[in-house]
Amino acid sequence: MKQNRLQLKRIKGMKPTLAELSVIDIRRTYRALRKRYFAESEVLAVASVSILYAEKKRIGNMCESEDGCHGGCLPVCDADGVWMAAVIFLAKEDDEVQAHLTLLHEMAHMAVDIKWQRGMGHGKNWQAEMRRLAEAGAFDSDW
Repeated sequence: MKQNRLQLKRIKGMKPTLAELSVIDIRRTYRALRKRYFAESEVLAVASVSILYAEKKRIGNMCESEDGCHGGCLPVCDADGVWMAAVIFLAKEDDEVQAHLTLLHEMAHMAVDIKWQRGMGHGKNWQAEMRRLAEAGAFDSDW
């Protein structure tokens, strides 16, 4: 629906706003990262994920961080705890590189939590997933 509105704006000669473009770009990035670094069942398809920008302070309140974290991921689960959808928050103050790193960080949480059907935080399974991503080259362009 949102893409249809953007296409109409382009057709009518109106340029989409920066916020509209950034949401489209980050969804493309999510789709590309999912395709390259995760099996289809490991993370949700982009159609089931809402990616929103928020201030670091608000995200920090959500994840109970004093210094304000860069992002967060909230699952929407069915009665059995199976992920049906998710909302990923990214800090709107962050640059493109930090947004990419945060998106991978949150996708790693999603992959681990979907596999074990529970929130596992930054424990050994999440750390192993981050190592797997690093070994696969997911962070090479950002470091």
